[in-house]
Amino acid sequence: MTERYPSLLLVVALVAIALVTCTCEDPTGAANASESAGRDTETSKDNIDVTDNGRDTTVADTGSETNDTLAPQSEGEEARRSELPDLVPFPRLPFDGCFKEPQDNPFSDEDLRNPVLDQIRDDILTAEQNNTKQKFPIVLVPGYLGTDSMDLSFTEMDYWYGIVDALAEQGYTQVYPADIDGVGYSSDGPIGDSVDKYERIQPVKPGYRGRSIQLKEVVEAVLAQTGASKVNLISHSQGALTARWMITNLGMADKVENLITLSGALRGVPLTEVALGETALPAWMMGPVEKIMTAFLGGITSSSEDANAHGSHVEMWPEYTINVFNPACPDMPGVRYFSFAGKLEDLGDTSFSPYLLSPFWAVHALYAMEPFDVGPNDGLVPVASAMEPFDNSGWIYVGEIVGKKVLPGTGIESKLLGIYWGIDHGAFMNFPFGTTGLFHFDGLAFFVDLARMLDAYSH
Repeated sequence: MTERYPSLLLVVALVAIALVTCTCEDPTGAANASESAGRDTETSKDNIDVTDNGRDTTVADTGSETNDTLAPQSEGEEARRSELPDLVPFPRLPFDGCFKEPQDNPFSDEDLRNPVLDQIRDDILTAEQNNTKQKFPIVLVPGYLGTDSMDLSFTEMDYWYGIVDALAEQGYTQVYPADIDGVGYSSDGPIGDSVDKYERIQPVKPGYRGRSIQLKEVVEAVLAQTGASKVNLISHSQGALTARWMITNLGMADKVENLITLSGALRGVPLTEVALGETALPAWMMGPVEKIMTAFLGGITSSSEDANAHGSHVEMWPEYTINVFNPACPDMPGVRYFSFAGKLEDLGDTSFSPYLLSPFWAVHALYAMEPFDVGPNDGLVPVASAMEPFDNSGWIYVGEIVGKKVLPGTGIESKLLGIYWGIDHGAFMNFPFGTTGLFHFDGLAFFVDLARMLDAYSH
């Protein structure tokens, strides 16, 4: 990649520093406008018909009523658990403290019912009643700049920070972070005639091995080591594209039971337009701070300023993702697809976000301005992108993760006086350095619940 365009993570860092050190207009108005103009992302369908891509089992219609048997203090639930002495105890309701819940909003008419979530919770509890536990190994598929670890300029950090250990403590011992290239195409290079069609796309060198080829090797090694017939995949960010390409185009559909995407770049990442030179940031965001951030993020920028990073930027460029990648990567029968989105709430002044240790809150503010104006997002991936790759697909979209309601400036939960902060793009992987649990979202507990969910849908 030429030096003319900054790497994606450098762009994120530049935006963060610039918005901290410079005075700019409050983006609240633009954010509110984009919220109303964007795609409707609320999961409030009364009648659910979730396609299961060739399976016999489906997520049933739960109707419009909340299932009372799923209450956290349900006597029936406690009785069921008392009959399962060998089951690892889970005192929490699945995904508690993750979504907006009806009981969190006692003085509002806002409808926070999520029938899909209700059904998933019920299926999880049913599976646990049957003592179902990890039929298939779990492979974790990292996103941009992610291998099994991230080499920062000042330290090395596990991409899935603390997650593997947290799962092992709950009995999920077959969890394998995929060690693949941190940047690059998922495919074996630009797809079709895209090099000729798009001026910004550069060809790759002969023998290029895409991220999905490496992921296939990881999956095959896991299957050989464990003797399992299939794996479950949990992917983050660009990892969603990598996993999908492997399933569809590398003959691995019969080796994957479920794919869960966490803030997956299913329809691209608007910020890549900056990395590719399609969109220019305001001049006040560039300049002297670029050298400062290059020095601070030396470990990141040195590994990403090359042709492979260009491949990641192209693959997550919305123009390419929607019009080139997705048509070449249809969903496969026999694989169940789940998606979660992250969402930062619009609190007027985003500098009050508890995630000041992470730069994504600043991009969230940038996304509310022109030329982006992308609607709800997690500071990198828009909610509309994380939901599904195609309209009316067979994907099961669970909803936006926002965390629990806490008192402003604290991690103290209060359903009456608290507010939703929302979570940023890095919170899904417990970034930075496991600090998510200090505020309002327990990333480790969330992953345990994902494993519980996979138990329910592994047959």
